[in-house]
Amino acid sequence: RADALRGQSRGPEAITLYEKALELQPNDGAFVLALGLARLESGDGVGASKTLRRAVDVDPENSLAWLKYGRARSATGGEGGALGAYRHAMQVSPYDPGAYFNLGNVMLRGGSQDSAVIAYRRAIELDVSLAPAHFNLARALLMKDRKAEALAAIRTGLIFQPDHAEARAA
Repeated sequence: RADALRGQSRGPEAITLYEKALELQPNDGAFVLALGLARLESGDGVGASKTLRRAVDVDPENSLAWLKYGRARSATGGEGGALGAYRHAMQVSPYDPGAYFNLGNVMLRGGSQDSAVIAYRRAIELDVSLAPAHFNLARALLMKDRKAEALAAIRTGLIFQPDHAEARAA
C-alpha cells in the first residue's frame, strides 16, 4: 500500500507506512530503500540521505540504493559523498548508465569538465538513447570550447528527445 501512495505523490502517508513496516522488519533492505526514496521524493534530502545510507549499509550490493544515496547527498550539498556513492554504484553495476551520468553531473558541477566528458561518454556507450547525457556532454564540451563536438552531441540528443527546448535553441 505504501508503494501505491508513493505512486500517487502521497509521500508523507507512504513514509508513515514504511516506518511502521521497518518497526517489524528493521533490516529489510527493500523497506529501507523505499523509505529513503519516499523521503527523497518528498523533498526531505537530509532524512533521505540518512535513510539511504542505511539502505546501502543493509544491502551494499544494491546499485539503485547507491545511486539514490548519491542523489540525496548531492541534493544536500554533499558532493563528495555523492561522488563516492556513484563510484560505488559503478563498481556494483558497471553497466548501469545512470551511475556514469550522475557521476558526470557531479563532475560538471565541480568544474571537472574533462572528467564529466569521460563519464557522459561512458553513459552514452551504455545507453545511446540517454538524451540528457548527450545534452550534458554538450555543456561540458562547450565549457572546453569544443563547439563542433558539442553541436554533434546536441544533434544526437535531439534524435532521442526532439522536444528539448534548450537544445533546440542551441
